[in-house]
Amino acid sequence: MNGAQVTGAQVYLTGPAGTGMIRVFVTSGESEASCFTTESCRRDDRGQQVVVDHMKGNCVQDVVVTSRHHDGTVVQVNVATCLAWTEAEGNKPTAPALTEQQAIALAGDPALSVWMTAEEGLRAKAAYPDLPRIL
Repeated sequence: MNGAQVTGAQVYLTGPAGTGMIRVFVTSGESEASCFTTESCRRDDRGQQVVVDHMKGNCVQDVVVTSRHHDGTVVQVNVATCLAWTEAEGNKPTAPALTEQQAIALAGDPALSVWMTAEEGLRAKAAYPDLPRIL
């Protein structure tokens, strides 16, 4: 994504079509970025810049949605058409866990942010006292 600290998660979601995988990355960056010809730029319901890229031949990043929030948070959602690689099965094909519109909604959700209030910080510290602090 960029040179800033990136937090990421890999999640398996099970729906009617089976179990699919998404990867979500949250970092900080500029609220706007240049769009290139291989990308589809648009605005979401909150007026945030959203870039959708289709990575043909890359099953882990079949659809990549990047949302730039007004507060400087950048969220990338990778929708896979395979599961994570394993020694036994490689990248096992699967149905996408989210539609493109669902990925745009997830990436643009203000709950995914690099910023928190002092109160949220205190609640997190109380709930997870053993987590290391990342600067």
